[in-house]
Amino acid sequence: MSQQATGLKVIGAQTFSLDGDVHKLVTFLNQTLKDRGLCFGISKRDGQMQLTIYDTGQR
Repeated sequence: MSQQATGLKVIGAQTFSLDGDVHKLVTFLNQTLKDRGLCFGISKRDGQMQLTIYDTGQR
């Protein structure tokens, strides 16, 4: 999803070789840091996981 489609500003993105409960980590980060205006997303690209951090502008 593009920045235009979501209306969110991408702060950073990085691709990792990760296995396991990565989605649980993203859920934890979202629940813990949502009041600071941060949102985390994860997607699979070329067999690796890409973690993207967004600024929601809500604080």
